[in-house]
Amino acid sequence: MDSLEEHLLLATYRDFGIPELMNVFTNFEKGQRADALVGKFEGVPAIICGAGPSLKKKFPALKKVGDGALVFGGGSALKPLSEANIPIHFAAAVDPDACHNYLKVPLFYQNRVSATFLSLHQGPKLCVGDSGAFPLEEWLTDLPQCDAGWNVSTFAAAVAAALGCFPIYLVGVDLCRVGSRKSLISSTDQEGNSVMTSPDFFMAKKWFEAFAKKVPCINSSEGGLELEGIAHKPLPLFKPLRLQEKVKEVVAEAPFNPPSNKLQILDQSVCQTGDILDNYLKALEENQNPVLHDYELGEELFYQRHLELLWRVWRPQLQVEESPTKLQEVLFYQSVTKEFAKARKQLATRYYRSGQLYSTELYKGSIPHGVHEYFYEDGTVRSILPYKEGKLEGTATLFWPDGTKKREVHFG
Repeated sequence: MDSLEEHLLLATYRDFGIPELMNVFTNFEKGQRADALVGKFEGVPAIICGAGPSLKKKFPALKKVGDGALVFGGGSALKPLSEANIPIHFAAAVDPDACHNYLKVPLFYQNRVSATFLSLHQGPKLCVGDSGAFPLEEWLTDLPQCDAGWNVSTFAAAVAAALGCFPIYLVGVDLCRVGSRKSLISSTDQEGNSVMTSPDFFMAKKWFEAFAKKVPCINSSEGGLELEGIAHKPLPLFKPLRLQEKVKEVVAEAPFNPPSNKLQILDQSVCQTGDILDNYLKALEENQNPVLHDYELGEELFYQRHLELLWRVWRPQLQVEESPTKLQEVLFYQSVTKEFAKARKQLATRYYRSGQLYSTELYKGSIPHGVHEYFYEDGTVRSILPYKEGKLEGTATLFWPDGTKKREVHFG
């Protein structure tokens, strides 16, 4: 692993992965299975709309696409596309801060996306499998893994390929921003000029170049990084294909993720892991042989699916000696386990008698603090209530059973 990949890996596991996993635990039962759409659009061209500065140059051409190609809008690109009244077939989200006006468009997402963002989306929600970064997420669901790459554009391209789309056109996929504070790496733009880009954009460039060797791609972006091995061509005129009707049909057939008791199993393992680590530390302090505790720890789900990986990632960053002691390792495990248990206690999940999700509620101690989300038994969001220190504060949103907004009430 080179230094750039190591830098991005550490960013993935910042705060020991706890914020991302809390989103996973809230989201994984909310959506339909995206793998039900695999191969449903074989040979249909797709257009991936990135949020680069050149996107606006393609608005006239995008307005002419109509139903001739599947148009994907991702993340920060959704807002300008919406403001320009560009019709899209699918939205995609990996960025928790994304905001848009395509509330009825089917949304492809991975479970780590902001739980609040996902609840606010009123259209169909299509859950894509994890990228393999968190073994706990892989254990929690049986969705096939998806190599989603490094940003929402690579994610949308991976989804389009899984649907069977080709060729895949890229517009607004510039992968560089002039003057960005995150610009750390020198690269080359389409005109051969030296430009600076961020680590994640640079890795996305490498991802697209490898991806294009398997799936036919065309770079229709007017600017940005040079994508080696990908031809530059403008968007063509597409033949109408009645795609809107087909999108509605295949999305309606996608099954919902079933209820699961795996979170209860995980919570039990976190509690047992904490007890084992307490006994492990006591044995080390008293110079006793900890072999039994070592065996018990290795048998725990939470250790196997989270702690073991975290130690491999963070060990080079945390060691203060050439070879970390077992005490340092166990103290690391204990710190992570306590933070994880604390975060899980702040998230309360309730269910209908049928097993369907009823609500997700955030607390600080026993006091409501954070977003409380309530659902109809079919999974449609019923209300979103923002709490702060036990009191409603902000905008509470209520919805009809069909997903349309009922009303908003402002507090505080």
